[in-house]
Amino acid sequence: MDQKKSFRKGRNTKNNNKFNKKRNLKQKQKQKQKQKQKQNQKHNKKEKEKEIKKEKEHEEQNEINERKRKNKPKPFTKNLFGMGKKRRKNQNQSNQGIHRSTKKKNSKTKNKLQGARFRLLNEKLCSMTGKQALKYFRTNKEQFKKYHQVYKEQVKKWDNNPLDVIIEEIKTRPQNLKIADLGAGEGRLEKSVRQKVYSFDLCSTNSWVTECDISHVPLEDSSVDIVVFCLSLMGSTYIDYLLEGYRLLKIGGEMKIAIVTSRVKKLDKLIKGISKIGFKAQKIDRSNNYFLIINFKKFKRQLKMDSTLKNQLKREIVLGEYKYKKR
Repeated sequence: MDQKKSFRKGRNTKNNNKFNKKRNLKQKQKQKQKQKQKQNQKHNKKEKEKEIKKEKEHEEQNEINERKRKNKPKPFTKNLFGMGKKRRKNQNQSNQGIHRSTKKKNSKTKNKLQGARFRLLNEKLCSMTGKQALKYFRTNKEQFKKYHQVYKEQVKKWDNNPLDVIIEEIKTRPQNLKIADLGAGEGRLEKSVRQKVYSFDLCSTNSWVTECDISHVPLEDSSVDIVVFCLSLMGSTYIDYLLEGYRLLKIGGEMKIAIVTSRVKKLDKLIKGISKIGFKAQKIDRSNNYFLIINFKKFKRQLKMDSTLKNQLKREIVLGEYKYKKR
């Protein structure tokens, strides 16, 4: 009997040792995978930072060249050979033409650089969470201003600005309504309508815009009649923004979403996903080629919000990222 017990003990210890070795190997493999992921993330960050630095240097070089051109003294030419008035006029006109062409070229290069910066920032914002974006813009407020300057120029190319469409629609509503503008930018909506508007964004360029992550807005539950997302559903946590919009709205309240059409892969699937949060689609404005405006109405949610439902929403509410070809 003693021999059998000792044999069993030895066998158990061997099995335990094998199990421990396997577990240690798995742990090491997981650690290596995590280290590789971190290294890849760092590498991608460094590459993006290098691109931004190159663009800055290029822009600074262009500015220096422009200053040199402006500060150049005009060439002094004596009328040695009795140059007539007509010949002088022709020469001046040709010089003016050269200056105009150089100005056009400089403006084109500036626009290209601004466009490249805008694209890089869009890509960056799409990969960030709300908290990460808030930290980034708190340390880089100038980047936020430049982003909105270029954004204005790009929107000018469109037939209509989606914010103008939303403003005109809200102007027809009663004055006692309360509105939350999530991703307000410079807070133009608040200054354009009679109603009480609460403006929120990652960075405040004006005193009436509150700095915050729009997945955690400092307002009470069911305190607002209308929630506006005007081209602001960006980043990896845009589903949290929609859930926050649901929290803020009263039952029967309205959520207005303006989104670039190229980001919407399947509109029916998107509307189904948002309806699971507790909304009903009422109106879809497709009159513009560049953007969609979808109006939703809040009702009581039938399903409880848990991890399984959140995973379903991530599968159904899919918005494409801003990706551009490298030039």
